[in-house]
Amino acid sequence: MSYQGSEQAVFRFSIEPEINKKYIGMGKTGIGYILIGILLIVVGIIGNEWVLAHKVNHFSFDFARLSRIAIRCCQLLFLAIGLYLIFRSREKLGNDLKNFGLLISSMLLSLILLEIALRLITPNTVFHPIFELIPYQKDIILVELPGVADTVYASTNKWGLRGDPIPGNWENLTSILMIGGSTTYCMYLSDNKTWPYLLQDFLRQDDPSVIVQNSGHDGHTTYAHLIMMEEVVPVIKPKVVIMLVGVNDMRKALRQGRHRIVNRLEESRSIFRLYSYSRTVQLALKWYQVIINKVPLVDKIEYTFTINHQPIPVDDNKSEQDILGRAESLTDEFQVHLIEIIKCAQASGIKLLFITQPGIYDDTEYWQGIRAQWSYAEKNQVFNSAATESKILNIFNQKLMNICESEGIACFDLASAVPHSSEYFYDDYHFNESGAEFVAEQIYSYIRESNFIKTANH
Repeated sequence: MSYQGSEQAVFRFSIEPEINKKYIGMGKTGIGYILIGILLIVVGIIGNEWVLAHKVNHFSFDFARLSRIAIRCCQLLFLAIGLYLIFRSREKLGNDLKNFGLLISSMLLSLILLEIALRLITPNTVFHPIFELIPYQKDIILVELPGVADTVYASTNKWGLRGDPIPGNWENLTSILMIGGSTTYCMYLSDNKTWPYLLQDFLRQDDPSVIVQNSGHDGHTTYAHLIMMEEVVPVIKPKVVIMLVGVNDMRKALRQGRHRIVNRLEESRSIFRLYSYSRTVQLALKWYQVIINKVPLVDKIEYTFTINHQPIPVDDNKSEQDILGRAESLTDEFQVHLIEIIKCAQASGIKLLFITQPGIYDDTEYWQGIRAQWSYAEKNQVFNSAATESKILNIFNQKLMNICESEGIACFDLASAVPHSSEYFYDDYHFNESGAEFVAEQIYSYIRESNFIKTANH
């Protein structure tokens, strides 16, 4: 009996310390894994929501949608890993973590190999890929718009710009780059009917060496124009840049309803750098556009565009006083971008001409009772009258002219020169064929009278 008791005592003496040692170690490790799991869950929820709220809204529409999907996937991954670390059996956790690490390493290696392969297969782009300036694009558009031909032919050259082919002696020509939104691009006008192309014809009467290239893009604001000045203009090196600006900045300001004076280019620089340098990210976005947005993989697009903008009455205009009372503050971001654009042009020695945005709306009794087609006041979806939007656009135009005057930059008030008439517009701000020709004539007259092109060549 004494022997058995002694044997049991020895057994407990020799084994229990090992058990206690293992138990204490696993307990500390277990608590560590639980804390890491909780941290991952917190980061997955709070961190990703912060990114969605403060970063994603600065991107283009397609890039923002893709970013939201990626962030949500990361959020689910963080939550899954966090819950796994909290509830997984401690005995199996070590081997699982090794396997998980091996999986992550393999995925990273695959991405690196894919990036290398894409760089070998696809040529390097001339410009920043965010602009999607597609070379040699050919579009045939069938439209039913007032003052526009039934069939529209739109194309781009080797730089992805609308205009004549880029000649080999580009550096020796009087080159002009047009920057703006859809009112510059003129989507529903054939190449030779757009106002930039017609302006080229007028200017060549005085200087045959003039060549005009159109880089307008639907929806672009002065923020995108600033990136264009930093990323594309230094490569193209035009002698003159002409910008038609205002309406997209105004609508963006009305949608946001509040603004910070901030250069978003600096705020999201890392994201743009990632998109610019990574072919894998670019490929992912392209396939997203093909699969989700149904963008066709062809070099020729033919489709029909029909629009019927019937005037919609406004029940009341209670929001007008509030909006106009703080309309000046809506131009803060607009002002910051304009000043940065001017600095870019001055630093590169490029002659810069701004143009104010005209429109069909006017501050008249008729337009006071008509709803603006695309604009609404902030989150409550209260629609502005066309007259109210006209007043706000005038504030943006005036801000542009004031900045140009203080900075010594040329500015042509096109808004005051174009009548508010359907004779020149097929909707609220986009020119029909007569409007494009009239705009080209007005800008040409200003350039000729001010000797703007001649001073650009000296």
